[in-house]
Amino acid sequence: MSKKGVFALFAGLVAGAATGVLFSPSSGKKFRDKLKKEIDKGGFGKDSLYTHFKGIAEDIKNTTEEGIELAQKNPKVVKAVKKAVATKKRVTAKAKAVVKKVATKVDKLEDKVVAKAKSVTKQVTSKVDKLEDKVTAKVKQTKRAATKKVNAAKSTAKKVVKKATATKKKVSAKLKSIKPKKS
Repeated sequence: MSKKGVFALFAGLVAGAATGVLFSPSSGKKFRDKLKKEIDKGGFGKDSLYTHFKGIAEDIKNTTEEGIELAQKNPKVVKAVKKAVATKKRVTAKAKAVVKKVATKVDKLEDKVVAKAKSVTKQVTSKVDKLEDKVTAKVKQTKRAATKKVNAAKSTAKKVVKKATATKKKVSAKLKSIKPKKS
């Protein structure tokens, strides 16, 4: 096999390995599941994103290092691999910068969400307290009105009983005064 053929084979292996790592369905599914679990637990996914991209960078580094070891016998391959390593370093640095930027934005967003949640909680608590005060006042007002009506009913009942008792006495007195006829 010619040197160009070896180089092409090696470059294909490196590119295939990197593509496989980046686009593997299993790896992607695991990542999505991990990200979903983190979000379900109340997080924003930044830890999963960081871990995922860090793992990708590590895989690229390992694949590149393995390729360098295999290709050290061919100067063209070594040169190409060194160029790939330099590219990897630039890409890794950019990826880290992007991850850091995203993490910062997520942190700021998280702070805003927490602040908004506190604000809404405070507003709801205030409204509930006001509503509780209104309900308590209405209950007291209703209780006073009911007490008044009960007292009025008691008073009326006493008057009725008093009048009925007086009427009973009058009727009894009249009945006693009437003498029965003898037949």
